[in-house]
Amino acid sequence: MFSYVTGTFSPDWLYWQGRLWHKPTLRLQTGQILEISAVTEPMAQPVEGLLTPAWVNAHTHLELSHLYGQIPPGRGM
Repeated sequence: MFSYVTGTFSPDWLYWQGRLWHKPTLRLQTGQILEISAVTEPMAQPVEGLLTPAWVNAHTHLELSHLYGQIPPGRGM
């Protein structure tokens, strides 16, 4: 069963509706954003990295880009 997140969080970065936020405070209730504030709340749970909407495909294939030709054949990631 899937449980939805509720709480106050402070991600390093948040990309939301075309805007990139640095260390905002994000309030969630049952997985829905209630509020985004530019001010970091000290009691907010820190979240390392970048949060984006679920439909953003932010993955990469290092063996097809930066490591192309540097990995022996058959040894891809």
